Amino acid sequence: MKLRRQLYFQAGAQTFLKMFGSNPETQNVFTKFQGIDLVQLEASMEITQHGRRVMNIVDVAVTNLEDYQKMWDILIKLGRNHFCN
Repeated sequence: MKLRRQLYFQAGAQTFLKMFGSNPETQNVFTKFQGIDLVQLEASMEITQHGRRVMNIVDVAVTNLEDYQKMWDILIKLGRNHFCN
């Protein structure tokens, strides 16, 4: 189970790395990732942690598909966090 969870979190980081590799302009949207070479970024804890947070939100959203209000509240909070930071 621990290995599966670790792979799950790595998938988040890999998703960002692939997105940045195929569409380099998207990397500039993420202030903390701007100007960092993809090889360096792949080795960084920042991308791993960000991927983990994104995968956690995906998990919460999927888990709450049946509870519209809870999912709405979660996504509104996420949007506000992105807007304020």
